[in-house]
Amino acid sequence: MTHTNQTHALMPQKQAEQSLPVFEHHYPLPADTEPPTLPPPQFSILAPSVDVIVPLTFPTVPQPAAENPSEDIDTNVVTDDSTPPNKPPNYYSKDIFDFRPQNDKPDYNLPRDFYELPYGPYGLDHDEFGANASIWDDAYSYWICREATPAEKSFCNRRDDFIGQTIGLINTARLRKHPSMPTLGAIDYFKIPRNMDDIRALWLTLNEAEKDYLGWIQSVPEYDPQYPSKTDCFSPTDGKYYRKTDDGYLKLNFTQYQEQLAGEGYDMGGRNKITREGEVSKIVRCVTQRQVTVITTLSGMDEGYHRLGHAAGEYLALRGPVFPEEVVGEAPTIMRFLKELTASHLDQGEQYGKLMDWLADAYRSRKAVNRRQHRALLLAGPKNTGKGVFTKMLLATLLGGRERATNAAKYLLGKTEFNGEWAKADLLYVDDAVGDGRMSTKIQTADAIKSIVAGDGIQSIHPKGLPAMDMPVWWRLVICLNDTEEVLGTLPPLIDGFDDKFIMIQCHPTMLGGDGDKTPIIEAMKSEMRQFAHILSSRVVRDADGRGPKSWIAPSLREKLLESSPETELLDLLIRLRDNGLFNDRGALVKLSECTRDKLHHLLARNGPGVYTNLCRTARNLGVYLRRMEQHGWITSKVKDGSPVFCWKDTSR
Repeated sequence: MTHTNQTHALMPQKQAEQSLPVFEHHYPLPADTEPPTLPPPQFSILAPSVDVIVPLTFPTVPQPAAENPSEDIDTNVVTDDSTPPNKPPNYYSKDIFDFRPQNDKPDYNLPRDFYELPYGPYGLDHDEFGANASIWDDAYSYWICREATPAEKSFCNRRDDFIGQTIGLINTARLRKHPSMPTLGAIDYFKIPRNMDDIRALWLTLNEAEKDYLGWIQSVPEYDPQYPSKTDCFSPTDGKYYRKTDDGYLKLNFTQYQEQLAGEGYDMGGRNKITREGEVSKIVRCVTQRQVTVITTLSGMDEGYHRLGHAAGEYLALRGPVFPEEVVGEAPTIMRFLKELTASHLDQGEQYGKLMDWLADAYRSRKAVNRRQHRALLLAGPKNTGKGVFTKMLLATLLGGRERATNAAKYLLGKTEFNGEWAKADLLYVDDAVGDGRMSTKIQTADAIKSIVAGDGIQSIHPKGLPAMDMPVWWRLVICLNDTEEVLGTLPPLIDGFDDKFIMIQCHPTMLGGDGDKTPIIEAMKSEMRQFAHILSSRVVRDADGRGPKSWIAPSLREKLLESSPETELLDLLIRLRDNGLFNDRGALVKLSECTRDKLHHLLARNGPGVYTNLCRTARNLGVYLRRMEQHGWITSKVKDGSPVFCWKDTSR
């Protein structure tokens, strides 16, 4: 049986293709592949008194060639409007949708739409007597029941529902505009859209008034990554829905969220529509199941939805990092500040180079979200040198913004066991915090610092009132201290490789010192951030390993740290006890020139319990400090009777 195309496009195909966006899709569609989902029937009923809005946006795809080359498709057929059509066939009759078993496949070639799937019940323009209706129904029913995959069935059913709704909605919109306005069928039965090509062509026939009235809106199709159920979230804490827009997230209640979706062109559904779940209710149901903890920022994460594992849960970050736009140029104010801070004229720029290498590595690692191990930065110097400006303005801006920085002093110094705010931060800083000087506090601080710089990107976060959980994070740690003996003495001892976790800079006075107004200088530095970011991105980091720039301590700062080190305190204690005398358990005076570690630990714990107990809790700690004293040349050691013995003639430096 021959078949002529009855798809009467109201405009030429070429004009339709030039006026509408091209739908990029490879066809034919494989049988085992999920077919693309149609755009939702896009309309909104906001209130009974408001006219129906029928937004439609359809892709443009080249018309498939006729299956029989001898039968060209005439796309310019014009129907005589003066001839009233006969009564159209009943497209909703039971015979159309009920499959009648047959032994042989119906001899009929089904035309296909631009999704390369057969047209459904609306796909064929039956002649005025309906002579082809039975053959069409048999062929389509045979295909949908015996040949179509489940995915193709689902797609075709939705497509056919969409076409049926479109016809009703357009007619309803016309009648609401004016009761006497004729429907599409009354104008010309054969111009009722029966497939996607017809609906696409119908768009070109509407005048501006009709388009404005119908409210045609471009809406996101279900297969698009920006579809609402893939971007929006629900917070059970406040019972609000968070709708992603170009300007951020809207915080909406249930009713507001439905109205927002409907206003964007998603189908509200209803009892008067063809039986199926409304698009809005489907989206709301999916989003309600996507329950999240709403957080302003999330360490190392961009804006949006993040699933951080079963224990950590799901989060919605309302804002992501904002990095300076890199611009080629110079940053004279920033460069002058950094050179003055490191006194580059005193050491041929060695400190300055180390600081710039650390900055370049931190900036590039943050943009790439590289969670590898790294080294902390310690800035020690007098007050009013600009350490705070460096950390809270310059560095925070480079790492994504000021709101992504948090003060980590309380947790590092053991003043609290909760670090929940660290989950929001990329920059952890300590600003002139002073501990109690106890060795237990120093050891706790050392352990916390090691976990930050030597971790694998998964850190323990313990919010107040909640159990601790492991989360992926990106952190950089900066410690700013005065270089006085009291403050430096609160640092953990540089033993057991702890000194390998730092780059330590000795700070010097800068142009930010003094009593004048610093606002112009700071504003000038802010204006140069784009140029400075480009300088860092193009800088070659020297003397680096798998954790970035290698550890380095300024020579002048190393001497100050040595003065406040535990081995120095131990040496002072030995000198005092030597001068005052060491007494054994029987109270007898003991003169020592050599001693084993365990015996010395016993004597020191008896003769200097307060100071020594705080300094060395165990004999093992004492052995560590004695070996470091030996490295400094203050004492010597030898093996006697199979055990190491530490010796000194005159315990002095």
